[in-house]
Amino acid sequence: MKWKRIAATVTAAACSASMLMSMPLSLAQAATCVSNDFEVEYEGWYSTSTDASLEAVDGIGFGGSRGMLISGRTAPQDGAASAKGFFLHGGLKYDYSVRVYSETAETFRLTLLTKDIDSGEEVFKELAVKNVRPGQWTTLSATDRSAENSGEFRLTITTDSTNDFRFDDVKITTSEQVPVVSAAEQGLKDEFAPYFRIGNILNGQTINDSAIKNILLKDCNAIECENETKPDQTLKSVSGTDVTVGFGQGAAAICDWASKNGIAFRGHTLVWHSQTPENFFKQNGNWVDKSTMSKRMENYIKGMFNLYKTQYPNLNLYAYDVCNECISDDAGACNNGDGSRGRGYGQGNSPWVQIYGNNSFIEEAFTYARQYAPTTCKLYYNDYNEHASYKRDCIYRTCKSLYEKKLLDGVGMQSHVTANANDWAGGTQAYLNAMDKYLSIGCDVQITELDVSVKGSSENDQVTKYKTIFQHAMEWNKKNPRPKNRVTLIQIWGPNDGHSWLESGSNGLLYTSSNQPKAAYNALTQMIPKSEWGDGTKYTDDGSEYVPPAPPTVNDEGYWFHYDFEDGTQSWSARGGETVATGSDTAYGSKCLTVSGRENAWQGPQIELDTYAMEPGKNYSLAANVKYDSGPETSTFKFTLSYGSGDSTEYVNIATVDVNKGQWTQLANTSFKIPSDATSNVHIYLETTGDDIQDFSVDEVVGAPDGTAISGPKSVPPILGDVNCDGIISAADLSALKAALRNDGKFASSNAKKNADVDKSKKVSATDAELLRDFLLSKIKEFPQGEIETVEVDFTAMAQKFSGIKLATSTKKDNENNPCTTQRFGADPGWMVYGDRLYLYTTNDEFEYSGNQIKENSYNSGTINCISSADLVNWTDHGAIPAAGRNNRTTNGAAKWASNAWAPDALHKKINGKEKFFLYFANNGSGVGVLTSDSPTGPFTDPLGTELVSKSNTPNMNDVVWMFDPGVYYDEATDEAYL
Repeated sequence: MKWKRIAATVTAAACSASMLMSMPLSLAQAATCVSNDFEVEYEGWYSTSTDASLEAVDGIGFGGSRGMLISGRTAPQDGAASAKGFFLHGGLKYDYSVRVYSETAETFRLTLLTKDIDSGEEVFKELAVKNVRPGQWTTLSATDRSAENSGEFRLTITTDSTNDFRFDDVKITTSEQVPVVSAAEQGLKDEFAPYFRIGNILNGQTINDSAIKNILLKDCNAIECENETKPDQTLKSVSGTDVTVGFGQGAAAICDWASKNGIAFRGHTLVWHSQTPENFFKQNGNWVDKSTMSKRMENYIKGMFNLYKTQYPNLNLYAYDVCNECISDDAGACNNGDGSRGRGYGQGNSPWVQIYGNNSFIEEAFTYARQYAPTTCKLYYNDYNEHASYKRDCIYRTCKSLYEKKLLDGVGMQSHVTANANDWAGGTQAYLNAMDKYLSIGCDVQITELDVSVKGSSENDQVTKYKTIFQHAMEWNKKNPRPKNRVTLIQIWGPNDGHSWLESGSNGLLYTSSNQPKAAYNALTQMIPKSEWGDGTKYTDDGSEYVPPAPPTVNDEGYWFHYDFEDGTQSWSARGGETVATGSDTAYGSKCLTVSGRENAWQGPQIELDTYAMEPGKNYSLAANVKYDSGPETSTFKFTLSYGSGDSTEYVNIATVDVNKGQWTQLANTSFKIPSDATSNVHIYLETTGDDIQDFSVDEVVGAPDGTAISGPKSVPPILGDVNCDGIISAADLSALKAALRNDGKFASSNAKKNADVDKSKKVSATDAELLRDFLLSKIKEFPQGEIETVEVDFTAMAQKFSGIKLATSTKKDNENNPCTTQRFGADPGWMVYGDRLYLYTTNDEFEYSGNQIKENSYNSGTINCISSADLVNWTDHGAIPAAGRNNRTTNGAAKWASNAWAPDALHKKINGKEKFFLYFANNGSGVGVLTSDSPTGPFTDPLGTELVSKSNTPNMNDVVWMFDPGVYYDEATDEAYL
């Protein structure tokens, strides 16, 4: 929900347990400690399973705001969670509340897990359990006081089913006095603010340690996840080339903490031979080919940057390790090649090299990263043993090539070094020489994982090594002010010696295990007079204050994209084996796109949609123009969006139109909603339907802001009698018809010939001229409608087919002919009369089981039964119409947005001389949808892509408790319809 964010950082600090360890305390009054409205960021919330997806969606929250949707759940325990340990601390009594919503009746559960800060013992509490009615926002609330030494405070929301649900407005308040802290004291970030950032790392454990976070707030203006953003923790699933990514608890909490505290975030890492699941590189146990791996790599990189953009748009994602540790430690591989590691998986081998044959994947990774990373994010190659001469030179050659191609911004020196002045790779001087060599490329350098082990040396040596590295970086930056290349970061790899990857006794960091500053830390703080310190909270490496990157904007025309094909195919490609080229028979300009050699109706031109500019879950105006010159007189064209969804591909109709041969026609939808889960392999394309596989042309494909009317040629519907196609019926049409009859039936166009066939006999004759004359003389008010095509039934064949069936004795007496079926449930009937038949549409419900026991029904229906009769005695079952696309019992539901289909009703209307059928249904209690068809029995399609009316989007409907069970009526006399 949209709350004013007044003094948000003040209230966060007032409740923060992270600053309590070494800062002066005072007592404040009651405060709101957590207020998550999800209007901008995900606020540290994440999906608790790899199957379920958590996303913020505009318009679905309380009061029509942005809210959180959890979908794709496979078990009741799949839900949404967030650790709030940064904002809370043990011993205080808190009031918890969250609004929840589901389109099915659900039992919601709000749980809390706390951990003892010292022992790690977990305490699990069920804060609230509530039965919630479908289609109704309900508040879960509870009051709880955790133990004095509690931390983490992980909240989880679930239901007792696997259905989708929404939540919004998470609040945690306290009426007790809260310990607060004074402003953070100055630290390393401020001392070295004139030169470079100071960074450190957090992980899923240390993010809950208030003392550690206090140290980092004092010393650091940059943070990195130790493991939480590596592929083994962000890669959720792989299917074909589709890749699904997501943040876990640690990454979500760290991103949320960094965003709320204005600390720059460094990503680590995208492409690495280690800590990447083996199935990422294989299919059915076999290595995938290079083409497949390339697409997987692209989709992973694209997906990761999209995660930051959509979930934490205010996070300062200032740098990213694109590739990590790709160069071999083998001198021969470095001196005689590109430094490729051995092939394989595990034991230091590289699956990337296994597939690519060498290190060529590095440039490809940087190419994708440059394409998808925000412009404010610098891209780095990161490696260890980087000062060993043979490895140094190989890294230098690799990075120099990437920098010259404008793909790389800098080199990351991991800097896991010993305190000794001399080591196997040349010692301190070799390390400083390596820093200078990388800087000589012209790119920046970041010291990314610095620790100085005292194994085999002394604490004094450690002090000297730390100071030498800092001093060398400072001296370079003094001599090379911006815009020249600089050392932009020195990052320590661990908050204290108790949280270090180094072996016991190495003690390579700046704080002891008990968070006491060591001699090296104290020495660093004395390198610069305090009068020369700056403000590290505003550091950007050039002294200016960080401003989040501006969101993508439309072009000068006001469009998100505009393909006019004047300079070629503009990256449009074929979906199958057809040929895509350019032609000159255009709707506008001098060039268009042509499609030829089609063997299937689905083949046509496609292009990938940029979901960074055009965001999933939002509405846009889309349009394309098509034309064909040979084939049927009329052909139905579809403008379609496709996207990857798990193991399958989803297809959503943008627009459908009947196109007349030889006539440019626009397909347009001024308010098309891109599905919220359309984040992978999203394409738009043009196709035909049925058996139509003719060549066709495309021109002026445009994407614009929602509601934009894009000019283009409209489909001209046939008007019987309008022979000269001017939109009216007059004497001129009779003259044109007679002239064509005298000229062997040759008309000016196919539309003219259609309009001349006023008796619908499928041929034009003197009879049509007579009927047109009588119409003009007002002797008749309308033209004959022609015969409705019927399907002849072979009764002999049917009798033979059913000859083996023996009818059982009916329990009904003669003349007891009730209009019912017994093979399926059929509640909530809606009816329609068409021709000589009554059509009944009913809810297709069924028994639900828990194990072998029938359980309380949740009304989980996504299909609609259709039966019909001419005498109310004998009934024809036309089967179940798939309606709700998000229903787990339904396959290929036409309405991809709908979770349920209840209580249908139907009507029909003649539009442009052709019957159209409209099937209305309730999407649970939240609104009413409509499907359309050319037949009362289907197939039905979704003409709107969203609900017709809804509680959240239709004015004055917010207070309607149950918006369902539609009844519809069409008044032919006034041409008005009622719902």
